[in-house]
Amino acid sequence: MQNITKALNPNGEILMLGKMLDDSRLSPTEAVAVNVMFLNVYPNGQAYTESEYRSFFLEAGLENIQRKQMSSGYSILHDNKKG
Repeated sequence: MQNITKALNPNGEILMLGKMLDDSRLSPTEAVAVNVMFLNVYPNGQAYTESEYRSFFLEAGLENIQRKQMSSGYSILHDNKKG
């Protein structure tokens, strides 16, 4: 994320799309199903929580992070690089 943020123009947008678990890891249902699949298929695999995704943004210097929950079970995290 840090390299991506460095490459953005001032006020450039960054979006992250995924089946994002709530911090409880118990919802939304679609993300829980993906998490169970990851745990069974990949060594040490699991889906990320909203807080974990937000930490990626924060570590890259982004601070005004917005989450939009989509009807499909996906979520989008969005921010702009400060100009």
